[in-house]
Formats: sequence, structure tokens, C-alpha cells
Amino acid sequence: MKPTLHKIIHSLFPTLTRRERQVCEGICRGLPTPEIAKNLRIAPATLRTHLRNAFTKIQVGTKAALVAKVLKYALAQRPKR
Repeated sequence: MKPTLHKIIHSLFPTLTRRERQVCEGICRGLPTPEIAKNLRIAPATLRTHLRNAFTKIQVGTKAALVAKVLKYALAQRPKR
């Protein structure tokens, strides 16, 4: 069974709050930040705060670095053939 993006982010970053994980999931899905804020029903400034807090906790500085970290973890979890 393939792990979902939600489960991957939760496993990789257990210290993130639920909202921080939701923001990270939106970023990893390639959604623009205004759309993520709208989907989560939060202000763009609040989204930026959650994102900044998540970046600090997972020690990345950009959205691209976040996505790369998640992708690297996901690929490492794939079963070997």
C-alpha cells in the first residue's frame, strides 16, 4: 500500500502542528499560497506564519527545499524491486 502525502508529512515531521502539516501538504501539491489559505479558510498572513514556523522546525529555508525533503523521504520509503 502506498503511503499518502498526508502520512508521509506526518511521519517525516511529527513536531509540526496539524495546521503546519496542512500548509506543507498544500505546498507539496504545488498549490499557490493564496489557494492554500483559501482552502484552509485562513488569512494569507496566518498561512505565512504557519509556513515560517514549519520551515524553522524542519530546518529548511524555501518551499523548494521542503518539497525536496519530502520527495527524498518518500523515495527512500519505496519498496525495493
